[in-house]
Amino acid sequence: MPWLVLIAALFIAAPAEARDYCRGSLCFQKKARTACLKPEVWSILHQVTARFGKIEVTSGCDGRRSPRSLHHSGRAVDFRPMEASPRAVIAYVRSLPGVGGVGSYANGLVHADVGNLKMSWQGHGKSRRYTLRAKSRYAMQRPKARYASAGAR
Repeated sequence: MPWLVLIAALFIAAPAEARDYCRGSLCFQKKARTACLKPEVWSILHQVTARFGKIEVTSGCDGRRSPRSLHHSGRAVDFRPMEASPRAVIAYVRSLPGVGGVGSYANGLVHADVGNLKMSWQGHGKSRRYTLRAKSRYAMQRPKARYASAGAR
């Protein structure tokens, strides 16, 4: 009889936002391949779940992207925060050491990668807005002119 209760609990209709499967605070869509994700990316995911709770990984090592995509090499992940606002999660991920690109999409997805370029974006396609972030406050300053202009003599 107890096994009947267990089986019934497994087949109860789940809410619409139910994910394909979860392991602790990490939920995964079936299409999200995560076998090739680098340890640095897993570290980002675990830090986000420790601070904000459950997230759903929607894209990992997917092959439908550009060949230059960091997703192919396991250095990028897309996820949806389930218990916090994407804006709060993005602000936190930007503050983590070793994080390169951080992006957000209109559907609530967050992109994080461990690439060398510190970059942020918002939106998708032609409406996307980019922001380059400096690794230090001096990195984005313009170099001083080496030669004075002819009119300044």
